[in-house]
Amino acid sequence: MNGVLLTACIMPFGCCSISATGGPYFLSEMAEQLAWLASALRLSPHDNAIVAILPRIESLSVGNPPSEFPKAAVGSCQLSFEVQNSDKASVHTNGSCWIRLFANPILVSGYPVSRRPIPKAGLEIPLEIMASLVRTNQIVRLGDRIVMKGFNSLLVATTVESSLIMWHALVSSKVDERIFYFDSRIDGLVTMKDILPSLRALESSRHIIGWCSQATDFCGKYCAETSTFT
Repeated sequence: MNGVLLTACIMPFGCCSISATGGPYFLSEMAEQLAWLASALRLSPHDNAIVAILPRIESLSVGNPPSEFPKAAVGSCQLSFEVQNSDKASVHTNGSCWIRLFANPILVSGYPVSRRPIPKAGLEIPLEIMASLVRTNQIVRLGDRIVMKGFNSLLVATTVESSLIMWHALVSSKVDERIFYFDSRIDGLVTMKDILPSLRALESSRHIIGWCSQATDFCGKYCAETSTFT
C-alpha cells in the first residue's frame, strides 16, 4: 500500500462519503483538510458578525483488515460541525474592523495559527489578498502613512512589531460611496510615524488586519465633524 487513493460520492440529504487509502500521515492530514474545507465553505446565517465553526470527528471505529492486506487497518468516522455564534464578535468589537471586508464571515476553530508578538490581534492575511479585498493594485506612502485604498475601503498601516505589520480597515458607510486617502477617521489612529517600513519590505512581512484602539464610527452621522477616537 505504497500509493494513495481518494474517492468521493455525493449522498442524499446533502451528505458526502469520502474514502481515502494511504498511510497514517496522509489520512490524518486529509481528514484535517476536508474538515477545514467543509467548515470554511459553509454559508453563515448572520450578517456583520463572526460565526465560528468547530469541526469534530464522531463515530470513529476500526474494523478488521482485508485478507489481501493483513497489515492494513480499515476505519470509518463521521465529521460533525458545531456552530458557535458570538454576540460580542461584530464590526464594533475592538480588533474586528476586518469583518466589513467580507460578506458573512466564517472562522474555523480548532486549527493552530502562527505565533504572534502581539496578542489578541486580528486577521492575518497575505499582502496580495489584502489588495484583492480592497480592490487595488498599489500601496501608497503619503507623508507619515502607508495606505492601501480601493473605491469604498481603505487599509492604513498602524503598528510595526518585528516582521509583523498591523493594519486598520476603514469602509464607507454606503457601498457606492467613495472613500478618500485623507479620510478624517485616519487622523484619530495612532500610526508608526517614526518607524515606517519601506514599501519593498512589505513583501516579506506578515500582515494582520484588525488593530483598533476603541475607535467609534461616526461616519455619515451628524456629529462626524466633532467625533474623536479613544
